[in-house]
Amino acid sequence: MAEDATRLSEVQEQGWSQAIGTAARGVAFLVAAGLAIWLGNLLVKPAPPVAWILLTIGALCALAGAALLILALNRSIRTRKIASVSVTCPYCDGDNRFLSKPTKDFTCECCQRQIHFQNGAPVPVQTIVCQACRAEHRVAVTVDRYVCDKCNRPLRITRQAVSGPTVAGVDQQQLAQQEREQTEHQDVLVQAFDPRREQEVAFRIQDLLLVNAVEARRLLRLASPKTPLIVAHDVAPLKAASLRRQLEELGATASTRPAGAGAPRQS
Repeated sequence: MAEDATRLSEVQEQGWSQAIGTAARGVAFLVAAGLAIWLGNLLVKPAPPVAWILLTIGALCALAGAALLILALNRSIRTRKIASVSVTCPYCDGDNRFLSKPTKDFTCECCQRQIHFQNGAPVPVQTIVCQACRAEHRVAVTVDRYVCDKCNRPLRITRQAVSGPTVAGVDQQQLAQQEREQTEHQDVLVQAFDPRREQEVAFRIQDLLLVNAVEARRLLRLASPKTPLIVAHDVAPLKAASLRRQLEELGATASTRPAGAGAPRQS
């Protein structure tokens, strides 16, 4: 959901940028004024008319430079005095400042977590304790499931009307699914490739499938999202993820799936 309130930092950044730009122009005018006055003083005796013109230009540039510096100073002072509303992040207690009170979701500048709103008011936050590692977490009361940041266990949150921290039980079903995904062997599939990098991908396919270069190109050209080419079958999850990244770096569109979901296609 888009933010409806403007952050103070955004307005200040714009104000400081304008002030710095104005000050830079002021300094440029003052440098030009100094050069014009210096040249005018050198030409006072040999060429008085030119000298007076340069001195006049130098004086005008000096006035313009001084005016721009004063304007830059004024902008910087106004930027520092902009009124703001402070909103404390319920997750990390970080300070977020806006020009007006926010009524829609926004991201905390300190912890980068999303602060949710309902009907213009922030969603209350409760403290839960992981039953496995006893780590405490702050989560919105509307959340039913959460993954522990310390032990990476999926937690099921039971809503209770208690004043202290809520003990969140380990979601055994989701944990079992997560453990299966981390231990199950997988297949690595190629659905498409960048034609400009066909040779590089074909060389890698040749190594994986132990075929010659011609056969590797033929199999690669037959690959599609509906009929993907399985380049590695029944490999460990870490190895499957590594092979997928290697193929993607070479320009292929690759993915993984649980081993046994389909038979390898090599012809």
